[in-house]
Amino acid sequence: MKRGMKMEPLYYQTPYVKEFDAIVTACRPAKHGFEVELSQTGFYPGGGGQPSDTGRIGEVHVTHVEEKHGEVVHETDAPLEVGSTVHAAIDWEQRFSNMQQHTGEHIISGLIHAAYGYDNVGFHMGHDEVTVDLQDGYLTISAAKGLDKDEPDKKGKFLRQERYAGSMSRSFYVGDDVESADVSAKFEDGILKISVPKAAPKELPKHTTITIE
Repeated sequence: MKRGMKMEPLYYQTPYVKEFDAIVTACRPAKHGFEVELSQTGFYPGGGGQPSDTGRIGEVHVTHVEEKHGEVVHETDAPLEVGSTVHAAIDWEQRFSNMQQHTGEHIISGLIHAAYGYDNVGFHMGHDEVTVDLQDGYLTISAAKGLDKDEPDKKGKFLRQERYAGSMSRSFYVGDDVESADVSAKFEDGILKISVPKAAPKELPKHTTITIE
């Protein structure tokens, strides 16, 4: 294994970068293909509930990205030559979808916390199916996404096949008095809008004078 210069995380510096050039600083066999390190990368390694990016480095496919021992490791389906300069492209459709879901989750969390003071109790990300469930005072928002991409040549043989599946769910405690009939949900223009009744403020006791014996 050969290491080169320190990796630059482009996904923090320019989060909307879709393509970039880099030098291959390491490449080694791994359980699911090869582990590749680059001099700089725009591939997000996942974290905070958001899945990692996928895409291409040169002509090889990036199936997963994660951070190991301070280095961003790209799992690929073929090796790359250490020291070579490569052009990489992120699967932007998947990345942008993850960014929107992640941002939307934070907005929902903030609104519920502001309205009710409830903290977020769990979140997992990654389709086309979105569900909202209410059970034991907890409102749970779930989504799943599946992606299949096939690229056959003129003879019908596959040049590339990609499979991706991800899911997310997040739960909020909204109170034991809230019933399913009280909650409404609407999905419009890519935005999920959920309405939950706000708990009525407690009435303050009327002013009374206590006699001192």
